Amino acid sequence: MSGLTPVLINFLKLCGLRQSRIDNCDLNTRLYHDLGIYGEVAEGCMEVLVNAYQVDMTNFDFKTYFPLEFPGKTGVSRFLLWQIPFARRIVERKADYSPLTLGMIEAIIHSKQWPSSCSVSNNGQA
Repeated sequence: MSGLTPVLINFLKLCGLRQSRIDNCDLNTRLYHDLGIYGEVAEGCMEVLVNAYQVDMTNFDFKTYFPLEFPGKTGVSRFLLWQIPFARRIVERKADYSPLTLGMIEAIIHSKQWPSSCSVSNNGQA
């Protein structure tokens, strides 16, 4: 068993994770860095916070925590990164995304709002 609270287990299931992946998670598990959640899947997880847990996401900035589904600033660069897989990995590796841990998600669910920048620590304490 993962040691996660029922709230977090439910959140991860609503995000589409299999039980075998959930079993390997703890409060320090990061959505993008550890679970590989980004793009449309990450958007879906944030929608779960709004729809299932009524979290006010006013202060949330997607690009702080997750890469977009198709990185690149222009249509041409997005197309090239899509066509050349190793280039996408290089771009994403260089990008610096803040960790979003399950402990942080739990604190956000309980407070019902996304905190203002830098007010949630990695261990889930607001």
